[in-house]
Amino acid sequence: MEVRRFAEQVLLGTSLADKLLDVTGLTDLEPGSAIAPPSAPGRPAELPLRSAERPRFPGADRLGDRDAAATALHAFANHELLAIELMALALLRFPDADPAFRADLVRTLGEEQTHLRLYTDRLAALAQPFGTRAVSAFFWDALAPVSSPRDFCAAMGLTLEQANLDFAGHFAGVFDDVGDAVSAAILRRVLADEIAHVARGWAWFDRLRGPGDRWEQWVEALPAPLTPRRARGPGFAVGPRLRAGLDRDFIERVRTFGASRGRTPTVHWLNLPAEAGEGKQPQAWIDGLAATAMLRASPDDVVLLPREPGAVWLARIADAGFALPAIQVLPRTGAIPVAHPGSMLRPWAPTPDAAARLGSSVGRSPSKTADAEALVRLLPSLGPPDRLLCADALPTVAGTLAEVEAAIDRFRAAGHPRVVFKRPLGTSGQGQLRFFEPALLDRQRAWLRASLAEGPLRVEPWLDRVLDLSFQLDGRGLRGVVRFEASATGQFRAAALERPTIGLEPALARFWAGDGRDSGWIEAVGRRLAEAFAPDAPCGVDAFVYRDADGLRLHPYVELNPRITFGRLALDLRVRLASGCVGRWMTVGPADLRDASASSMAGLAAQLDEALPLVLHKGQLQQCALPTSDPDQAGVVLPLLVIARAREQLDAALADAGLRPLR
Repeated sequence: MEVRRFAEQVLLGTSLADKLLDVTGLTDLEPGSAIAPPSAPGRPAELPLRSAERPRFPGADRLGDRDAAATALHAFANHELLAIELMALALLRFPDADPAFRADLVRTLGEEQTHLRLYTDRLAALAQPFGTRAVSAFFWDALAPVSSPRDFCAAMGLTLEQANLDFAGHFAGVFDDVGDAVSAAILRRVLADEIAHVARGWAWFDRLRGPGDRWEQWVEALPAPLTPRRARGPGFAVGPRLRAGLDRDFIERVRTFGASRGRTPTVHWLNLPAEAGEGKQPQAWIDGLAATAMLRASPDDVVLLPREPGAVWLARIADAGFALPAIQVLPRTGAIPVAHPGSMLRPWAPTPDAAARLGSSVGRSPSKTADAEALVRLLPSLGPPDRLLCADALPTVAGTLAEVEAAIDRFRAAGHPRVVFKRPLGTSGQGQLRFFEPALLDRQRAWLRASLAEGPLRVEPWLDRVLDLSFQLDGRGLRGVVRFEASATGQFRAAALERPTIGLEPALARFWAGDGRDSGWIEAVGRRLAEAFAPDAPCGVDAFVYRDADGLRLHPYVELNPRITFGRLALDLRVRLASGCVGRWMTVGPADLRDASASSMAGLAAQLDEALPLVLHKGQLQQCALPTSDPDQAGVVLPLLVIARAREQLDAALADAGLRPLR
């Protein structure tokens, strides 16, 4: 059979038998003319390249389960099938290529067929045949348009197959660990062949490229969205790359691509339990947000996580332009070993608990022993008196239960029947008690006595809040102002990523602009707060605009959060938005899911992704609905980065998913 006819049947055939057509005895005397790439290869009915269902990849810790193992093997089988189809396409796209190059393509295609048979046989043995799961079209979409043999070698041999040197070795070890020796052996066979495939890609790329720097030509040859980051997987494996003939300089540049070479890594840890005191959130809530720390990391950093995220989610994060740092699984208790000596340790909350577990100083934050009364006295001097808290709403500091009761009476006499008690440092709406009853209850008195034993409390009226703000401070002063939304009890729900004045209703916009006479007055309040607190480490000061009988006013200091806050994360994400776009970083919990049209966190993430698929413009995010932790591992909370070209589009996507629109 002629190679031309063979490649056509493999590419366009609609059965697995077509894809596995024997490569032996082929001749290449009539290669024909070049074809344009089809939108998709032929596929069996049960294996469509694109479907409404999104493919899912299980976490490595689940591969001891038969269903999870089958899901992973199904994904690997699809990768082999895509490689077969793409190599058949290359034979049809490049009929004038060097005959030796075409012969190597046929040889490699035959080895990929062997891999596909191994995976499909294993799936059959698990009673979960190939075609029972959704598959990804990513490889096809990325490589089908390549326009030359050189570019094909760059994308296939030196990128996707190079990455498989890591993936095959990594998952062989994982399957060994869970006692699946058969699957592990298949992956080791694949690894041995992939070393040869990378060697062929390396040799042919060198022969086909022009004079000049190999690395620069490789990067230039890669079709979007491929970058050198796609050439590595979990547990970067140097040995297989050396056996494939890659030189050490090229290997090191792949390993460190996107990082400042030689920089000591920073270790990131979203240590939410340390900040929550007696009001700790459940562990499932903490674990659900942990991977969000990756959004602030560089490629050569380390992030401490309770478990390793799945490969599908990691790929989505990378596609959105975020770095993929090293991941270290965090022990639940005890000391946290940090592999790289001299690492910079950066937990979100620089607490004694974090220092003890990391065995190092982790910086300091504003002190709990700060003079609470002095901070309250500071409030009237932070901005124009006619725009700040009116005199009858100014907080008071109480050191005894009698002083608390006197403050309650004073506020009620001034027309504020509802009161809130606060400890000196805030923890996202925790560490406080709301009092709306006619008289103190026994449990409220017990809380007050316990809190007063630790120090004085702030007592202030519960006001008609209409806009929540956060001043983000650090050792350099005010870093920015973020608009956010809190629940009725004051706990974080979402942060706006665009500038805080965008989309404000007219009355709030006029207030922010000082009625057109002082547009920078709110930022000036933030700078005075930075001078007063003088923090070394990042911290957030929550504030809000409220409405009273005379109009709008600013409460400039609701609580101090001595840590990296979600507001600071929103400030970091703001720079990733394409010009003119709007966005939210939000958390979705069980209460939201009850009203949503999806029945699970993963289902909700998939539904929003359908409405707002990822779009990048010049490297900036123009549109997305990106979970910032793995939705397949979500428990009671799912953090989401949602971006759209206009506010109306954003609100419509949330409403269609059954989520409440954001203010």
